[in-house]
Amino acid sequence: MWAWAVDLTPSGVLLAGTWGGSPFWPGVLGRNNLQTGTGWEFPPLPGPPGGEVTTFAVAKKPGPTGHTMFAGSWDRGLFRSDDSGGSWINVNLPTSQPVRSVSLSANYETDRTFYVVTWGTGIYRSFDGGATWGQLNAGLADHRIGSVAMSPSYASDGLVYAGSDSEGVLRWHPTDNRWHTVNSGMPNTRVMSIAVSPDFANDRRVLAATWGGGVAVSDNRGDSWGAPNGGLNSLYTRFVTLSPSFPADGQAYVGTTAGAYRSNDRGSSWGTLGDPHDDVGTVDVAGLAVTPGSPRTVFASTGGRGVWQYTEVGAWPRWPWSRSTASCKALRP
Repeated sequence: MWAWAVDLTPSGVLLAGTWGGSPFWPGVLGRNNLQTGTGWEFPPLPGPPGGEVTTFAVAKKPGPTGHTMFAGSWDRGLFRSDDSGGSWINVNLPTSQPVRSVSLSANYETDRTFYVVTWGTGIYRSFDGGATWGQLNAGLADHRIGSVAMSPSYASDGLVYAGSDSEGVLRWHPTDNRWHTVNSGMPNTRVMSIAVSPDFANDRRVLAATWGGGVAVSDNRGDSWGAPNGGLNSLYTRFVTLSPSFPADGQAYVGTTAGAYRSNDRGSSWGTLGDPHDDVGTVDVAGLAVTPGSPRTVFASTGGRGVWQYTEVGAWPRWPWSRSTASCKALRP
């Protein structure tokens, strides 16, 4: 089963998106409430079955009926849930191109602002929860965009980062309303994923997962980059995310074509999570989601082997999916 994306809400709802192709699980979204222990549910997405659920984004604070969250798909558009993934509606994104990544403002509950990037028509922004859109492609030479991450201080600095298939890291400048490449020292210009520190206003740290150059790290808002990569057995990295306590513990996580890794020093060096010779240590990890608190649990979406979980020490146990014949691509807590 290909699990493309995983995500986790602050209230403990785990989401997983799959790659279709199976008659048993044709590109659907799984939901598991870890607090109630009810197991996996599969709320239907609007429209015909099929395709891939490739990305999630979750608001930090709940609304009256639960957390608002968005799910992007390869060929079915963008969806929104206002009840922590219990039900979904279509969002009228003005393109039919694949949705690759979604990023919500840290203050989404009040400002309703978020960004969506696509594979073919560039970058879109909404100030009203997806009711209306603006296309923000000024400065882009390549409209194949794979990732987007808003600054946690967006309300004051207006900064947004995007990862391009060929242009490296792009940074949105609100002063001139266009994208600028910020690639000084970047080891590779094919960027798969971007993570911005929760303490960005003070530490100015950004991490970028690249395809062939490992993980690039900047501590000056992207003005320059380094890529130490010590401990990585594969420089083909798909997804990077940060501990909810990153300012205090400095822990970052990356999924590669050869397993999942953790850094305890803010991305300067890496160590394998679990046994490097077990099932997860040798497979393609497409997404990661990390719980807050201790002991910390990491969920990994993998190529062909579903979703796994890892709790601090020991090997990766198989996470029990009620259907096991499909692919899962996106994962987040």
